Amino acid sequence: EEGALSHLEIEDAAAIGIPSEMGEEDIRLFVILKPSSSLTKDMIRTHCQTVMARFMVPKIITILKDMPRTPTGKIEKGKLAKIAVNN
Repeated sequence: EEGALSHLEIEDAAAIGIPSEMGEEDIRLFVILKPSSSLTKDMIRTHCQTVMARFMVPKIITILKDMPRTPTGKIEKGKLAKIAVNN
């Protein structure tokens, strides 16, 4: 998450583990872009490759308009996991 957030055009980010084909977990990254951003998933992945260790680079990137949050403002990663299953 910190690596993705280091990009000036990313407003918010959250990462979750998803089951991989090899039995381990892959990383899925959810991001909200700043309003003026024209970033693509490939551009985000390239940025992550430059600031993260290889094993931390997300396999799947999803761009959202809104991040699900609890009433106290924390990101609801359980809801992100449901989004991951449905997409």
